[in-house]
Amino acid sequence: MNLIDLINYINDIDEDLIIFLKNMDDTFQIEIPEGIFYSIKDLGEGNYLTVNENGEVYELLHDPYSVKRKASNIHDLLQ
Repeated sequence: MNLIDLINYINDIDEDLIIFLKNMDDTFQIEIPEGIFYSIKDLGEGNYLTVNENGEVYELLHDPYSVKRKASNIHDLLQ
Protein backbone atom coordinates (compact mmCIF):
# COMPACT_ATOMS: atom_id res chain seq x y z
CA MET A 1 0.00 0.00 0.00
CA ASN A 2 1.31 3.44 -0.80
CA LEU A 3 0.66 6.71 1.02
CA ILE A 4 -2.17 7.77 -1.33
CA ASP A 5 -4.01 4.49 -0.74
CA LEU A 6 -3.63 4.94 3.02
CA ILE A 7 -4.97 8.50 2.86
CA ASN A 8 -8.02 7.24 0.96
CA TYR A 9 -8.75 4.89 3.89
CA ILE A 10 -8.44 7.68 6.44
CA ASN A 11 -10.74 10.27 4.80
CA ASP A 12 -10.16 13.00 7.40
CA ILE A 13 -7.13 15.08 6.39
CA ASP A 14 -6.02 18.04 8.49
CA GLU A 15 -2.68 19.75 9.21
CA ASP A 16 -1.76 17.46 12.14
CA LEU A 17 -2.53 14.40 10.03
CA ILE A 18 -0.42 15.64 7.12
CA ILE A 19 2.55 16.16 9.46
CA PHE A 20 1.99 12.72 10.96
CA LEU A 21 1.86 11.07 7.54
CA LYS A 22 5.03 12.82 6.37
CA ASN A 23 6.85 11.35 9.38
CA MET A 24 5.29 7.91 8.99
CA ASP A 25 7.40 4.81 8.56
CA ASP A 26 7.03 2.71 5.42
CA THR A 27 3.65 1.01 5.51
CA PHE A 28 2.86 -2.63 4.83
CA GLN A 29 -0.15 -4.89 5.18
CA ILE A 30 -0.59 -7.17 8.19
CA GLU A 31 -3.21 -9.91 7.89
CA ILE A 32 -4.25 -11.53 11.19
CA PRO A 33 -7.47 -13.22 12.34
CA GLU A 34 -8.77 -9.88 13.66
CA GLY A 35 -8.56 -8.30 10.21
CA ILE A 36 -6.30 -6.52 7.75
CA PHE A 37 -4.17 -3.71 9.11
CA TYR A 38 -1.62 -1.30 7.63
CA SER A 39 1.41 -0.27 9.64
CA ILE A 40 1.81 3.44 10.28
CA LYS A 41 4.45 3.40 13.02
CA ASP A 42 7.03 0.82 14.06
CA LEU A 43 6.92 0.68 17.87
CA GLY A 44 9.92 -1.63 17.98
CA GLU A 45 10.34 -5.29 18.92
CA GLY A 46 7.76 -6.43 16.36
CA ASN A 47 5.00 -4.12 17.63
CA TYR A 48 3.15 -1.68 15.39
CA LEU A 49 0.68 1.16 15.43
CA THR A 50 -1.70 0.37 12.58
CA VAL A 51 -4.84 1.48 10.81
CA ASN A 52 -7.51 -0.91 9.56
CA GLU A 53 -9.55 -0.58 6.37
CA ASN A 54 -12.13 1.53 8.26
CA GLY A 55 -9.47 4.05 9.34
CA GLU A 56 -9.53 2.93 12.99
CA VAL A 57 -6.18 2.98 14.78
CA TYR A 58 -4.91 -0.17 16.55
CA GLU A 59 -1.85 -1.15 18.49
CA LEU A 60 -0.62 -4.62 17.51
CA LEU A 61 1.65 -6.27 20.05
CA HIS A 62 3.30 -9.61 19.47
CA ASP A 63 4.48 -10.60 22.99
CA PRO A 64 2.07 -11.00 24.60
CA TYR A 65 -0.16 -11.05 21.50
CA SER A 66 -2.81 -8.34 21.61
CA VAL A 67 -4.83 -6.18 19.25
CA LYS A 68 -6.00 -3.04 21.02
CA ARG A 69 -8.08 -0.26 19.48
CA LYS A 70 -6.46 3.08 20.30
CA ALA A 71 -8.68 5.56 18.43
CA SER A 72 -11.57 5.72 15.98
CA ASN A 73 -9.27 7.48 13.47
CA ILE A 74 -5.84 9.08 13.23
CA HIS A 75 -7.26 12.54 13.85
CA ASP A 76 -8.65 11.42 17.22
CA LEU A 77 -5.31 9.78 18.06
CA LEU A 78 -3.48 13.07 17.47
CA GLN A 79 -5.81 15.06 19.74
